[in-house]
Amino acid sequence: MLNNVKKVLISGMGGGGDVLTALHVRWALEKVAPHVDWVQAGVTGAPIAHFEGIDLINACSGWVTERSRSSPPHRLIESVVAKQLQCKVFLLSCYYGVKRMIRSLNRLIEAEHIEMAIFIDGGTDSLAFKGCTIASPVEDTMALTALGFGDFSEPLKYRVAGVSVVGSDYEMSLTEISTQLLKIAKAGGYLGGTFFPVERLSAYSDILSEAMKVYTTATAQAPLLVTDIPFKRNLNHPIEPAINGFQLATFLFDAQVAAEVGNDYTHLIFDLKDREAVQETLFTAMQNSSLEKR
Repeated sequence: MLNNVKKVLISGMGGGGDVLTALHVRWALEKVAPHVDWVQAGVTGAPIAHFEGIDLINACSGWVTERSRSSPPHRLIESVVAKQLQCKVFLLSCYYGVKRMIRSLNRLIEAEHIEMAIFIDGGTDSLAFKGCTIASPVEDTMALTALGFGDFSEPLKYRVAGVSVVGSDYEMSLTEISTQLLKIAKAGGYLGGTFFPVERLSAYSDILSEAMKVYTTATAQAPLLVTDIPFKRNLNHPIEPAINGFQLATFLFDAQVAAEVGNDYTHLIFDLKDREAVQETLFTAMQNSSLEKR
């Protein structure tokens, strides 16, 4: 697939450290596709107007630079990535619903001639299913829905969704994760995967340390905790993910297949008007399915 494209959008799927997971997936893919021109991106649950120093495109998207900033509770680790890469990072907001996310993505695809889009979940919230008890599925599910079900312009040839298996008290168990991955694979959606490029662990430590000075993230710490690479922790937010070793690998899928069979709620939220409506609908549905499971 990478041999057939020249420009790729690679994005975090959720509103926190997923943009850093997407970065190390990009590093791995650069080794096999050195000809590709990359556009780095992230997703946020906040309206774009919430952020300072954004080069506004529209109400749902903008370009983040190293000068861009965010106030709590929303993080903007994309600004740290922009500084590291010395380029602008595209930011997509899910605040106004899935359909407007698709329109903003189409605008970017047409303007930048994007031929492939890769969205990476640093955990497994994007694989939400009936009966699961994950804590933060909203942005991830909306991003997967937009990428998987969107009607996109002709330049876009491929859509890819990926997950890194982060286990913790607020994520799925490894058994539940493997069940979701198997659903996608059986439907023909498995494309391949990447492994964290070991030569980049030091660079990753530097950028994570910079990010942790201003924004907290648990999932993005996993590759360094697994490999015992030191980094500067945010002592005000000491949360860490549970370590299982699988965080060094990222599984990649056809986004259309993943949205269809890998998440039980994508069809439920496609037409909802905004993130607030999606959150209410998602958590009501998840609560009801948990009660039914009991």
